[in-house]
Amino acid sequence: MRAIDKKRSAWMTPRKWITFSILFLILITVLLVMFYRSIQMDRWNEKAAVRISLQEQYDLSTESYLEKYIWEEQYWILLAKTWNGQEQYAVWQDNNILTSVNTDAIVSSEVILQRLQSSNPAAQNITIEEAYLSGQLAWEVHYSENASDYTIYAFYAMSDGKLINEYTIPKETRS
Repeated sequence: MRAIDKKRSAWMTPRKWITFSILFLILITVLLVMFYRSIQMDRWNEKAAVRISLQEQYDLSTESYLEKYIWEEQYWILLAKTWNGQEQYAVWQDNNILTSVNTDAIVSSEVILQRLQSSNPAAQNITIEEAYLSGQLAWEVHYSENASDYTIYAFYAMSDGKLINEYTIPKETRS
């Protein structure tokens, strides 16, 4: 009987387990956020520097899209509203404007998607993005076909929607 009377209560009660579990989850979340930020910080800083440079050089009232594009070389593609209210795409490289075009003078991505689906009904996993190829703004369309081991990159001119070039790339490049 004496051994039962002197028995201590458990150190890790259910309440302590819950508290430590919550603290552990918070710690893991904070570490993951810090890791993600450390990876992305260079890209964010580069984009901010380009944004500041473009705002200083050109009178842009609003910016809705600014992304780095790399195919032949590195470019920055911007979709913005100018001071006179026109929305336009522009392409920069090394702080020099290469080309710009008003959005009302381009073929929309929806039209390109419809053309692709009508000409190639087997296309799946379709992604359409802004691009710059052969000295002109283009739509980059990448997709795969049913049971295909290839990814297809097709470039359509933004001005008239004509096919500029198409590349077929194997999904698996390892031997």
